[in-house]
Amino acid sequence: MQLEVYKTLRTLMEEKNVDAFDIMFNEVLKKFLENDMTREFYKISQGKETSLELRNLIVKLKGEKKSYSEIAKIVKKPRSTVQTIYRNYVMRGNVLNKSRCGRPHKLSDRDARAIVRKVKKNPKISAPKLADQIATASGKKVHPETVRRN
Repeated sequence: MQLEVYKTLRTLMEEKNVDAFDIMFNEVLKKFLENDMTREFYKISQGKETSLELRNLIVKLKGEKKSYSEIAKIVKKPRSTVQTIYRNYVMRGNVLNKSRCGRPHKLSDRDARAIVRKVKKNPKISAPKLADQIATASGKKVHPETVRRN
């Protein structure tokens, strides 16, 4: 299987014609997703966040003196993931995610739901009027564009 994938990738990398590349790539992707083993690998490699329960379980198992490989088999995650989760636990003292960068949302989820309710009640309401209503109700001054985004 690995040799077949390697050969296919080499062929794709050498292809100069963009249209031919697209056709070959789509065929390879279709083959890749038809195979149970490779489809499972594709799901794992999606970059999804590990659940909090699973991270706590990893720390608990490591506290029971299990090796990284044993824990990886139990939780069905790569050994490197298990190591990273435990290393972060040791360094930070918890298994929580670090806070993300970027500006915090001006409106809470509750405020966003309130906007949707008001628009459903009165679909013809303008964004500036809705922004004024939010400002009077919650005390948060928001731009009409912010209201449109929600």
